Amino acid sequence: MNNFTKVLVGSSLVLSAALFSIGCGNGDSCCDQSTPPKAVIEGLVKDGTKNLSAGTTSFQVNGLEGISTDDGTITNYEWVVLNDTASNFTDGTVIFTGVANPTLPITASTKKICLRVTDNDGLQDVTCTNIDMGEVGQPTAVISNMPTQTLSEKCPLPLINANDSVSGQNASSITNYAWTIDGISVGGNTPTLNLATYKSNLGEGTHPVCLIATNNLGEISSPECSNIVIVNAAPTVAMTVINENDINSSDLSEGGVLAKATTYRLSCDGSADDCPENNDSLTCNWSARSFKKITGLSCADVSEANQTAHIADCFGLSTNPDHDGSDNPTTTVPNANDFTNIKTCNTSNLCVVINVSVTDNINGLTSAPLTKIFSLQ
Repeated sequence: MNNFTKVLVGSSLVLSAALFSIGCGNGDSCCDQSTPPKAVIEGLVKDGTKNLSAGTTSFQVNGLEGISTDDGTITNYEWVVLNDTASNFTDGTVIFTGVANPTLPITASTKKICLRVTDNDGLQDVTCTNIDMGEVGQPTAVISNMPTQTLSEKCPLPLINANDSVSGQNASSITNYAWTIDGISVGGNTPTLNLATYKSNLGEGTHPVCLIATNNLGEISSPECSNIVIVNAAPTVAMTVINENDINSSDLSEGGVLAKATTYRLSCDGSADDCPENNDSLTCNWSARSFKKITGLSCADVSEANQTAHIADCFGLSTNPDHDGSDNPTTTVPNANDFTNIKTCNTSNLCVVINVSVTDNINGLTSAPLTKIFSLQ
């Protein structure tokens, strides 16, 4: 080998060694392949199912969670809405591009939404989620706060509401409320109805109040009806008799024995008119008298024809201080929760009759009288 040949061979070895020394070894970055990005829609599972309420017309999505697994970046977002769960991204038409978080249009036919992301190396990934729009279903009308008891024409009427009305399986919104009273449209399109507004139209009798609800898909409920019954009734009366000196004593209103020269408190608490919890409109009307006992008969067994009046001043009614001793003093108290006092005479072996009735100050009707007979000892 001449000198030239030796130099050439040596140079080849050196070059080979140099090439090897700068070549790609295991773990060297120059051998890494670019990795595709990962498409992710916030809150949705790839190949999973998202339930939307029937009637949904739009759906906000966010693809910003899409990431690139290498050191690149996501450069494009493409969105597709499909009407077939078997379809793929390429089967649809891209409706948004370059937008990471658009609002997608949704219809009753929507079955799938897809996102495709592209990174700066041109690599792509797709994720899709199925859409379940549920069942539309007929809405249900519900009336709340309807009075269930019979009411007088004078009674205040409540505000009723349809806030409990629901629509279908997924509770699509109610958009229209149609109210009627006795088949006549009232109230307008509102979820509440003030019955007091129509009080002048509600005479005695039964009045059906009905509601029909319509949802935002035009589905209409069956009528929901409830009756208001209006009467013009007299009140009912009750009596309470309690020893003034012992207001915790038992009620004597069922009859029994009264002690002479003792003051008793009389009340018609418990009386009621036909408006719920409206007893302040009642006035109590009291009367009391005494008659002589008949040997061998209880006070209750003495017929009215044989009730010989006892003329002595037996009753001193606190609301009638000028009582002159007649056998039938009367008095009134302003409402059913107030008391009046009656003081029995200082004579024993008499019978005492106490009567009470109540008058409804609004309709002017008076109850039948309630009479109790006591023995005075």
